Amino acid sequence: MRFVLAVHGTRGDVEPCAAVGMELQRRGHEVHVFTRQGPNQSQYDCVYDVHYHRCPFALNPNFAFAHTHLGLALCFLGRSDEALAELDTAERLSPRDFQAGLNNIARAIACFIDGRYREGADFARTATRQSFDSVGAHHLVVVNSALAGDVEAAREALQTLKRFEPCLSLETLDMAVYARDEDRRRYFEAFRLSGLE
Repeated sequence: MRFVLAVHGTRGDVEPCAAVGMELQRRGHEVHVFTRQGPNQSQYDCVYDVHYHRCPFALNPNFAFAHTHLGLALCFLGRSDEALAELDTAERLSPRDFQAGLNNIARAIACFIDGRYREGADFARTATRQSFDSVGAHHLVVVNSALAGDVEAAREALQTLKRFEPCLSLETLDMAVYARDEDRRRYFEAFRLSGLE
């Protein structure tokens, strides 16, 4: 099947889209990503069998939303220090941004990557208060709590999460967004510790 992905924004918008494109390609699909052309970039590249078509137009580099998404993508790549710098930039540019919950989710992921689980659980809980229906935030409360050794809190968080994802199981747990095997293993282990079957 052929997929066309269009993304308008800066690197923080493009990297998550590129990750989706790479996963689709890995599953045997033909993928074309259309995005903006940056300085010194060609209009076309094929990277890891994903076709990138770049269109020349300019964007505001002070766009906080883009920094949030770049931070999130960097987290999934295991580059937490760079991710936190992007999240700091996003919050500096727009301290009252509607993306505050997503920033806290990304911070919870960065803490998970770095093994700072208690701090990660706090960021994830804050994200659930900012957006209660954010499934990703509830996942991170489970993961960080379990790995911090607070299995009871992880089990309570899992029960809340199961209201949003009633069919969630170890078999259906999706960890594909994490680029590093070690992160996927820890993520899986955290859900196992929390009692997910």
